[in-house]
Amino acid sequence: VLNGTTHKAETPYFNKPQCPRYLVSFDIDTAFHRYIGIKSATHYVYSPDYDPIKDKGRLKDDMLPAVMILYDERLERVVNSCIKKGSCKGVTDIVPMNGYFDFKAKMEYKGDLMYFYSVNLCAGELSHFLLTVIYPKSYENTENERKLMDLLDMAASTFSEKPIECN
Repeated sequence: VLNGTTHKAETPYFNKPQCPRYLVSFDIDTAFHRYIGIKSATHYVYSPDYDPIKDKGRLKDDMLPAVMILYDERLERVVNSCIKKGSCKGVTDIVPMNGYFDFKAKMEYKGDLMYFYSVNLCAGELSHFLLTVIYPKSYENTENERKLMDLLDMAASTFSEKPIECN
């Protein structure tokens, strides 16, 4: 169950230890809460009843569904193949895009499903990142899957990045 209201997901990214840095942002349903962990700087897990004071520590990085900006070296070949050939093994529903995104698609990922946008960050200097929602396979071809795909489409439509000053 989504809440129907949104909040801004924002995270700084940088292409080198020095400048320039970019603030990446997109809108996400308030049923998703930020998880601070090692998988991704931008990692939101579904927890519609989460109360940060009462439920301190309840969020876990393996909670699904999860929305994040993900970089996975193992997926780099897949993304490259999709960009160059327009198709790739194990990836379905490929739709070419423009602007920040190369394409959007769906695939199996670590036993779950992933709907994603291939995104270039830091004015295109960081490629092969994925704006993604990961969800259980049991959601495939259900209303839940459609809602999560709509949620990610909304996040992509509000996606932006802007340079931020470095000190």
